[in-house]
Amino acid sequence: MAMDDERRAQGTSFGARATDYDRFRPEPPDAALDWLLAPDVHRVAEIGAGTGLLTRGLVRRGLDVVAIEPDPRMRRVLEARVPGARVEDGRGEQVPLPDGSVDAVLAASSWHWVEQSQGFAEAARVLRPQGTLGLMWTGPDRRVPWVRLLMAGGSTLSEEEQAGRDKERSRRHRPEMPDGAPFSAPDIATFVTTTRATLDDLVGLRGTYSEAIATSGRNREAFLRDTKEYAAGHLEFENGTVALPIGCVAWRATRR
Repeated sequence: MAMDDERRAQGTSFGARATDYDRFRPEPPDAALDWLLAPDVHRVAEIGAGTGLLTRGLVRRGLDVVAIEPDPRMRRVLEARVPGARVEDGRGEQVPLPDGSVDAVLAASSWHWVEQSQGFAEAARVLRPQGTLGLMWTGPDRRVPWVRLLMAGGSTLSEEEQAGRDKERSRRHRPEMPDGAPFSAPDIATFVTTTRATLDDLVGLRGTYSEAIATSGRNREAFLRDTKEYAAGHLEFENGTVALPIGCVAWRATRR
């Protein structure tokens, strides 16, 4: 899959909302990390580390983490939030590490912004034999009807529009490993957790997704107002919060 300039720019647009991203986006669940990481993993390269939502969980496990992020706005938050990680400027297509130098390459909600053939080649280069390539996508569980409506701002999409969005989301969760790549056939697992979220949390969360970031000024205000009106009018808050289901799709393969 080729990565055109427009799509690459979209992938690095989240830095405009780096603080909100760090505040409102959920961390990958511990159960997904348990599933991805073998006991012999010690040194990890994280691709597209963003503000460190995955990085902090890796550091808490005592791992040696190199967090690679191309956007300086995201790196500033990452360095402040996760001082235990080594932070490097780079991207999945050009990893600033020597050959065979890490036990695992991980990416959380970022691999779909990587040009696939180059990304798999770089992951294979920096991994030791039998090392793990682990990819995750964590966010509101849109299989739940009210979550799907929330993330659409309360709008009911046509069947065709919804099918298109579901197809795109499914594509993101199924990396396009090139023929001949030196990896095992992948395993895939899904993990579901819940978190308590306020009305402001729900609005802030939606504001960190690409369709909201691409909208500015009064259009962005209207975009987020739709979310707030839907949530306030349709959800039952208990003591000011609602149980928000979080889904995580995890994908892993082994370097041959």
